[in-house]
Amino acid sequence: MSAPNTTPTSTLPTRDRLTVEAARMFAQRGYHGTSVSDLAAALGIQKARDTFLRERHRYEERIRDLFEAAVRSGDLRWDLDVDDATLVFLSVANWAYTWLVPETDVAGLTARLMSVLLGGMGQVTSSAVLRPPGGARR
Repeated sequence: MSAPNTTPTSTLPTRDRLTVEAARMFAQRGYHGTSVSDLAAALGIQKARDTFLRERHRYEERIRDLFEAAVRSGDLRWDLDVDDATLVFLSVANWAYTWLVPETDVAGLTARLMSVLLGGMGQVTSSAVLRPPGGARR
């Protein structure tokens, strides 16, 4: 078990310390050579990886459950691949910090993202409309 970092950065807020330690480790080991456990040890945070992974899996399950419920209720497509939808949703959410700066029009951004997520990117023609088993339209 590594001892907490006692360099002068230890007086910084945790977020700033994480930034400094991540930059240092990425420079030494590369991005792919640095693990969450390495960063946690450098910050003196114990069991961070297990907690992080447990919370991430619980979050993914909540999102998946919401998609499944929406499919069952007819609010989302009957043929939606819930695992893929969860992956896409979480991928968008993981990048939100890059878009959400103080001057962001959150309502406008939300509307645009929801349009892409719910409406898709391609044109739908009558011949391309999918129908549930049995051929009936919803």
